[in-house]
Amino acid sequence: MASFTSKPVEGQDPWAATDLAWRASVEAAVNATEATANAALPIKGNLGTASLDTVFADGTYFQHQSVNATLANGYPVAGGTGCLVVSRRADDNNVVHTFTLVGAIAAAGKGSFQRVRVSGAWQPWQFIPSQRVDQTAGRAIYTWDNLNNREQLVYGFTGIRNVSSLLENGWTGSLYLWRDGYDLVFILAGLDGAAATSGTFFTPPQGFLIQTNSSTSAIAHTATNLPTTRRVSTPGGNTLGVAASDYQTVGALYGRVDARTTNAWPTVLPGTAVGSIPNA
Repeated sequence: MASFTSKPVEGQDPWAATDLAWRASVEAAVNATEATANAALPIKGNLGTASLDTVFADGTYFQHQSVNATLANGYPVAGGTGCLVVSRRADDNNVVHTFTLVGAIAAAGKGSFQRVRVSGAWQPWQFIPSQRVDQTAGRAIYTWDNLNNREQLVYGFTGIRNVSSLLENGWTGSLYLWRDGYDLVFILAGLDGAAATSGTFFTPPQGFLIQTNSSTSAIAHTATNLPTTRRVSTPGGNTLGVAASDYQTVGALYGRVDARTTNAWPTVLPGTAVGSIPNA
């Protein structure tokens, strides 16, 4: 470890001409640190037109020109400029390449590519994606799909939402919903159409629209020992309603509707939260 041979005089500029020994010792320490770091992973500079298949020496390399980043030159993405880190074990036959895209390309900053050279043979590039967590509306986790150049939702849960205030056409009672990934659940808890003017009781907002033909013929029932059942319809995926003309007199209905959606993850959640989103 570098040591300083002198120290500045209190109240005096340490970089003053009268304190050159102190300045020299600091510069020597900085230079020694940089030399140690550069020896561990030296900066090799611009790759130019070289093929990555021939780059074996430890260090950090850069490719600034997309025209040089070709598949024929061993790059993971055609036209992908970026940074290459090379780590070698003992000799040129066992090498690790890690390439991170930088610049105007969709996957830039979304992860890195890695490949290994084993016994003198390069293995295919593998993409190691990054992860993005968004808690704007519930909790959604995305990874990067490098084959299709887009984010892929890998986890999403809105938590249970009470949307009873959004009942329409005079319906009363309680209605809950949640979205788990691309699955939708609607819970009818005592929906009453006694004062309703239509069998339609709810219009799902964006992010919760029902995919056509993804919902079963859900059955709602009354809360009696000999319950009356009615089918809940989802015409076109845009509304939920009771598929019977006697919705005003059948009584309060209970049930569950399961469906799928192809909507993007919502940016705003409807209604109010019931409890919190579990962490486990």
